[in-house]
Amino acid sequence: MTSEGVMSGRIPHRGISVGRMRRAGSALSCPGRAVHRQGTEGFTLLEALVSIAILAVVLGPIFFFLLQIQRRFQANSVGAESNQGARAAMQAMAQEIGQAGFNPQFTASTTSSATVAASSTAQCVTLASIAGINPGDYMNIDKGAAFEQVKVQATSNAALSGQTKCSSANQISAIFLSCHNDTAGGCPATGLTGAFPVASYKFPYASGILQGQTVSYNGSNITVSSDHILAMYYGDTNNSGNLWYVVYSLYNPTSSGSLASVTINGSSYNLYTLFRSSTQVNYATGQTVTHAYPLVDNVVYESLSNASPVGPTGMPLFTYTTVPVTVVPNTVSVVGTVGIDISVALNPASLEAANVVQYYTMASQIRPLNLWAAVSANSSGGSTFLPPMPVGLPMAFSSPISNYYF
Repeated sequence: MTSEGVMSGRIPHRGISVGRMRRAGSALSCPGRAVHRQGTEGFTLLEALVSIAILAVVLGPIFFFLLQIQRRFQANSVGAESNQGARAAMQAMAQEIGQAGFNPQFTASTTSSATVAASSTAQCVTLASIAGINPGDYMNIDKGAAFEQVKVQATSNAALSGQTKCSSANQISAIFLSCHNDTAGGCPATGLTGAFPVASYKFPYASGILQGQTVSYNGSNITVSSDHILAMYYGDTNNSGNLWYVVYSLYNPTSSGSLASVTINGSSYNLYTLFRSSTQVNYATGQTVTHAYPLVDNVVYESLSNASPVGPTGMPLFTYTTVPVTVVPNTVSVVGTVGIDISVALNPASLEAANVVQYYTMASQIRPLNLWAAVSANSSGGSTFLPPMPVGLPMAFSSPISNYYF
């Protein structure tokens, strides 16, 4: 090899010149000859399939574990939310049942300028206002030697059974055995003339939770209160003089008629909704309850068509203990204690594990204090002053019954 050959880049190879060698990156390239470059080769299909299979074997249990964690988290969230809603409903029911029979106090006295002659027959007398005065109330009339207590037989708005409403506004009907603002013959000279004071005299309603009362329901008559329907009334606590009629009842939650069911320990149960309605009492016959709204969903209970349906605990939704009390001229059953036993299923059912229905039960016993006050008044000889059940109760349900619930 000559120095000239080296300098020109020509290298003899068995007498054949391969041309000038060129550098491409880090690899030498020779014209006319295929050269494999390092790092350009990929995976074969078989290698890819094997890799995927290994990943599936390794990651499959991990994803399954994560899915179970997610389902359990969702189930716990749904259960907590459902529990919170049912607990709030239970507290509301306990508060309202505890107020049953409360007779709203008439806090502002009124007056009358009417001339009232003593009579053993009921007569209508005009007052300055009859706001908060209802049939069955006892009234303090006048003062001094003319003072007396009377029972309101009727007002301009309503009347007790067998009585007639007064024809003019702001009137009450009662039997007045004393003269008031009257100096005519036969009235004693009390020296009291002109407007005289009138104030209501209210005792609690012994029948605050209705028992043994028949009411129209879905084309037939039912008796309230029952295992799945509780009817009650109470006066509001802001002293406005209003009474409210409240009904709790189980019913099919869908207007289509379809009803979800579950099996617990071999027994079949339906998933009902507990509804509530509240209607102001107007002391008039023919009044119907207002529209109900859902309070608790997915209440686990046997078919309402059964003779004595119960929940999965073997207890009905509502139970009652009663005490007989005389409300002149009748004897009524006063509810001394109300038991509530409500079982609620988790929702949705897709979160149930291994088709096992999960539910929780809340139970409570409530003693309506106003009803016990009526019992105490009766025991003390004050049954005469216990007011009868307000006119118009119990109220009928809307017909068809679907109009009440939906």
